[in-house]
Amino acid sequence: MIDWLRKKLFGRETAVVFIDERPDEQLAIQRELGISTEDHGQAWLRLHQLLKSHEDRIAALERKQ
Repeated sequence: MIDWLRKKLFGRETAVVFIDERPDEQLAIQRELGISTEDHGQAWLRLHQLLKSHEDRIAALERKQ
């Protein structure tokens, strides 16, 4: 099913890597972004903070054009 969906969306097969397959890399990325692995509420808020920051940057770039 997933292969069929990938072919429909991308017109070709693509490799899928699940985050759970790379736990060390996942933890390193979370630490770099300031996301706590023990406090899920803090992690959720930090992800929203990062998303808002990116949205603000995109909006500023669009205004310049």
